[in-house]
Amino acid sequence: MLVWIHGGGFRVGTGASPRYDGEALARKALVVVTFNYPLGAFGCLATPELSAESGHHASGNYGLLDQIAVLKWVRRNIVHFGGDPDRVTIAGQSAGAGSVNFLSMSPLARGLFHRAVAQSHARHSRDPDLRDLGTSYRTLADAEAAGARYATTREARTLDRLRSLPWQKLVEGDASAVDGAVETGGPARPPSFRPVVDGWVLPAGYEETYAKGRQNDVWYLAGNNLDESGAVPANAFAEYRALGRRSWRPGAPPVHLTRKGFVDAAQLKFGAMADEFLRLYPAATDDEAAHSHCAAVRDNARISTWLWAKDWAAHTDPPVSTYFWTYAAPAGQSARRASHGSPRSTSCGATSTRAAPSGPTRTATSRGR
Repeated sequence: MLVWIHGGGFRVGTGASPRYDGEALARKALVVVTFNYPLGAFGCLATPELSAESGHHASGNYGLLDQIAVLKWVRRNIVHFGGDPDRVTIAGQSAGAGSVNFLSMSPLARGLFHRAVAQSHARHSRDPDLRDLGTSYRTLADAEAAGARYATTREARTLDRLRSLPWQKLVEGDASAVDGAVETGGPARPPSFRPVVDGWVLPAGYEETYAKGRQNDVWYLAGNNLDESGAVPANAFAEYRALGRRSWRPGAPPVHLTRKGFVDAAQLKFGAMADEFLRLYPAATDDEAAHSHCAAVRDNARISTWLWAKDWAAHTDPPVSTYFWTYAAPAGQSARRASHGSPRSTSCGATSTRAAPSGPTRTATSRGR
């Protein structure tokens, strides 16, 4: 059975979206569960007072806690719907994929699922582009400080006052708020409200969790799409040049399709290594810069996810597989038909990375349609 977690940068979205309708999968005898979870301030607001009253000295992961509650409900009840509580796969796209990874790192979710599918999220912990994304978690101290400032701007300096606010005032502007304190090496910034390494729901961040083998021991599939993370098809260059910054949203990597924009971004991001980067991805003209930008984004996505899988597999027994989705759907309003949120298949260019019981990591590549 499948539990689907919707995306939206922990800011927007709903499990009731028609694109997540599980009817087609249900016709193939798969039991599908979709659900909503709190977003923005409702899902990720942390303050020192909320942490103090929690009993765990933690706050800011209410969205993840609701997701864990759903998995507990599935564990107790899904047999009555024809599902097997001992064969649960969680899957999600974008922030939903980030949720899959966070749940796979949370001891509170241990044993509640057995396989994980992360579509367009998994990045190596030292990938600079991870800082742009909604899945670039916050420390508890940073989240509490930001939450206290957020409450103050709403004239709510106490918990009682915060709880007395109309919900509309509490969430006003939270979907567009960005975390300006994060240096990303570029103009993009992550959304303000996103999960927190709080010592309870998430005891540690990506790197420490994987290095110590503290993630949940589940089968894992993760990957990316051709035209996402700032990459666009060549027939959309003119459209995106016209949009400029208007195409950007919190948690979205920037798109650089002019020579100046690409070179400036490379110098800001890579510093002393910018010349070496520009030798690999040349930018003599606007069009060459645009092609180089997209090539660099796609190369980074594939390598970053492979490095993530290597770290993940170092201390787990079940296999980890990665994919890169390139199929452009024949229908759609956008030129980006292998884009963020596109359908994808596990049979298209999957790479499996498995940690051997002893000795080095083994990697095998399979190709299909």
